[in-house]
Amino acid sequence: MIGGVANPTLEEKVCRGILAACQRANWKLGGPRGPAARLGLKRNTPFYKTKRLGIVRPADDLQDLHLKANSIPAIRFK
Repeated sequence: MIGGVANPTLEEKVCRGILAACQRANWKLGGPRGPAARLGLKRNTPFYKTKRLGIVRPADDLQDLHLKANSIPAIRFK
């Protein structure tokens, strides 16, 4: 028994695979290093599967991106 699930369904296995590929791609779903390329799928498949399976990017990742995008570099005067 791995991860508390004795016999995962096919849908659970697909969900775990898509989730792992999204995490490895830092949640960039498109492009040559995105989950589609990593899993050998068509480009739209990860978009469709994440929506259908209810896979959502973790909120803390979104906050980190927001902070990085809106951060102003510190200016230090001597």
